[in-house]
Amino acid sequence: MNRTIFFLSFILSMIIILSCEKNNDDSGDENNSTVINDSIYAGIYDTSFYYFEFPSPIELDFVWDSSMIYGNANDSIMLYSGSDSLYIKFRLTELNPDSINVIQNTGIVPMLSVMVHDSISVYEVTRTYYIGQGSTTNITFAQAFHKHDVIRSNGNWHSNYTNIPNRWLELWVMPTDPGTISNFHGGPWLQLSIGYLGFRYKNHLGWLKINNTYPKNPKFISYAIRK
Repeated sequence: MNRTIFFLSFILSMIIILSCEKNNDDSGDENNSTVINDSIYAGIYDTSFYYFEFPSPIELDFVWDSSMIYGNANDSIMLYSGSDSLYIKFRLTELNPDSINVIQNTGIVPMLSVMVHDSISVYEVTRTYYIGQGSTTNITFAQAFHKHDVIRSNGNWHSNYTNIPNRWLELWVMPTDPGTISNFHGGPWLQLSIGYLGFRYKNHLGWLKINNTYPKNPKFISYAIRK
């Protein structure tokens, strides 16, 4: 009798262990998720997220000026969090390389920026560059996450700016004349083809998948946000 009880207890324990291991499995696909300390993994989601893949990649509506010297796009990507509709606004600025003699006097710099406001925060990263004579400068970008990177709830968030210029945060920037900034390559987004933008909406963490193969023509693929 004791042996029977022991055997049944052992089988029950094994079933519970196997069940727990299955629920916590992260196979690396975008339909599995492990959440740690209210942080999430870029590119990973499960039923505790609102997830949506755009039927076709969304591109920014880019328009050149009449002289074909510079162009820009100001578009918003609409996301859904339950019954809420939220917008993440992007701004792309480009210059015509065939007009290099004019470009240097415009003060315009090619860049891709994202806008933050009271409800939307974006994960940021600050990098330090040497500018000569023993001096350095700090430049802050929107962080470029790889799949499986941790987006931390207690990380560095660019948010709640009332000053309009400071609401814009660059993903990448290509100055026509970088001057004395050493080893400046335009920011982290120019170093990968597929990246994830970490964002926070009303304390709910999320990610936006961006195809950055051609930085001047970014394509927005999908997003997920914690419920």
